[in-house]
Amino acid sequence: MRKSLILLFVVLGGTAFAQNAEARTSVDWTVMEITAQMSLDIAATNIKLPVGKTIAEEVLEWQYADMIRPTILGIQADSSHTLGDLLNAGEISLDAVEALGAPIRRTPMVLSSDLTRITASYTVSLKNIGASLLKHSRPASIKPPLAAPPAPVYTGIVILAEGELPVHGRNTSALVQPCLFPKIWDSEMNLFYDKSMTVPRSVMSVRYAPSAAVLMDTPSGLEESLESFVGKKPLRIMAVGVFGVSPTDVVISREDALLILSSEANRKLLQEARIVFALNEKVFKK
Repeated sequence: MRKSLILLFVVLGGTAFAQNAEARTSVDWTVMEITAQMSLDIAATNIKLPVGKTIAEEVLEWQYADMIRPTILGIQADSSHTLGDLLNAGEISLDAVEALGAPIRRTPMVLSSDLTRITASYTVSLKNIGASLLKHSRPASIKPPLAAPPAPVYTGIVILAEGELPVHGRNTSALVQPCLFPKIWDSEMNLFYDKSMTVPRSVMSVRYAPSAAVLMDTPSGLEESLESFVGKKPLRIMAVGVFGVSPTDVVISREDALLILSSEANRKLLQEARIVFALNEKVFKK
């Protein structure tokens, strides 16, 4: 009964509460997470403490979906589409968007020292969002080249794309930007990697890292978290270009592509998405 009264109070005062609630969101592609810090100005909504703390908590929970939605819809799915584009095209539903925004972590709500504002933080997984959008049941086959040169067996793939790269088909250059489903092309513009090649699983994602994280003074040259993902002997590739409506898809040399395609063990790295894109640190500051 008490909860019903609280919810009724929240609904009746919805417009005022919405005006006094705010959210600060950030996207961290290095850990594949969205963080939203939400707060409500208690004083401006005339909520009286201490009983009103429960109402304020309900307000933040009630406002969460509306306030995280713009950030979710702005996520770049691939070079041509944001999640908002997929929603507008009918490829995902609004209910699906709400499900994608379900937090994997939330902090307890806390009052400010002057008791005028209540704040909580929510964390959403980009890995879970990516996994939920994979619709295929088995990976597309990756065919070896007709003339397969001998190639070492690698433990992963690291693609260095720190600086601005020439944009294929345009007279310009750009920094590579992260997205959920990047593609990789070779210098002859053969599609080398895309999401259809991966083995569907509960959490699927390539990794993004600032270039410093793959140039460490360690035996592998990698940060520990990256080493556990691509192993101690990854193939290091220098990107030679970028492609796409948005600059999310890297271009590598045909020679580097053959080093992966010529070995069954190396082709498996594509199916397992054991790929790290080392990008300019500027693209992570959003």
